[in-house]
Amino acid sequence: MRQFSETVADIGRGLHGGEPNACSEYLVIKSDETELKLSSKASLVLEKNDVLVIRTAGGGGYGKKE
Repeated sequence: MRQFSETVADIGRGLHGGEPNACSEYLVIKSDETELKLSSKASLVLEKNDVLVIRTAGGGGYGKKE
């Protein structure tokens, strides 16, 4: 598996009091439940029963919370 991302450390700022977004995150959960956090550029072989978790960054918020 190979993944390349530019949003792992790049936070989108919110506008008019909105909150920033969370960064992207890429994890592999192994069969023994250990977690391997991947860097923004990674290449590895997944094994049977490994779980790939991808959390995307999205955008920053708009306006203050009410």
